[in-house]
Formats: sequence, structure tokens, C-alpha cells
Amino acid sequence: MVPLSESDAHEAGRLLAKTRSDDVVDAVVVATAVRHHAIILTGDSDDIKRLVRASGQTVSVIAV
Repeated sequence: MVPLSESDAHEAGRLLAKTRSDDVVDAVVVATAVRHHAIILTGDSDDIKRLVRASGQTVSVIAV
């Protein structure tokens, strides 16, 4: 488990605004993955990939 930092929370909010999304959990997952250079395993790859693109960072997303 990784604690949610204030900077991750702000980044998640920025991603939500940029993508006009309202899925806070997906945005937090992406913000945290970016910070930790992590791979995201998800059943919701379309929404996650949209948030990753909005971040401007490279994060591997694997659909499960």
C-alpha cells in the first residue's frame, strides 16, 4: 500500500480536469503509478489509458 500524497492528490485533480472525467480512483491510480514508475493492471484500460495520456508520462497499462 502506498499513501496518497498531497502532490498525487493535486495531480489526480489535474488529470480529472484535463480529461473531464469524474473517476477519482482511476486518477489517483495513474498519478501514483506515474510517481512510482509502476505498471497498471486494470479491467478498465480505456479510462486509465486516457488519464495516462493526459499525464504526458509513460506508464505501462495492462488489461486484465
